[in-house]
Amino acid sequence: QALISIQRHDSQSQPSPVCHSIQGLNEQTMKYSLSSAAPENLATDCLVVPILEKNQLTEAGKALDNAAGKSLSRILKSGDVSGKNGETLLLHGLDGIRARRVLLIGCGETKKLDAKNYRKMLQAMVKTLAGLSVTKAHLLLTGLPVSDRDGEWLVARAVQETEEGLYR
Repeated sequence: QALISIQRHDSQSQPSPVCHSIQGLNEQTMKYSLSSAAPENLATDCLVVPILEKNQLTEAGKALDNAAGKSLSRILKSGDVSGKNGETLLLHGLDGIRARRVLLIGCGETKKLDAKNYRKMLQAMVKTLAGLSVTKAHLLLTGLPVSDRDGEWLVARAVQETEEGLYR
């Protein structure tokens, strides 16, 4: 599993070399890290789960759905979300998942998921997270099929979009 962890720290804490200062965000710093932990076991404010066209979960999303007793599948079948790029649905208190919230984020059509559309999805994610009382979030990227970029670029872009989105 490849997870990006995004965590706010107050200005009194000592930033590690991977922390970045954010001006205008109440003098807080952001800390980014990668994790291979099972997403269902993460005690986090928000776990961000990408969904593809026609409400399809990635393989990592399917594993999370299994841990949640197929709760995600039932929600996707309800029609409350379609998987359209940038579309979000915030869920609370899912059984089998330690995260306080799960944010489903649409990635659009698989064949059109390129760098431009990945960026659009990230911007919607950051906008949603910025409006929540979240100090720690994890983004589940494993198996996200971005056609013209590799995993390293996906991680770097997620960090960059978060920085830019929260700076504004």
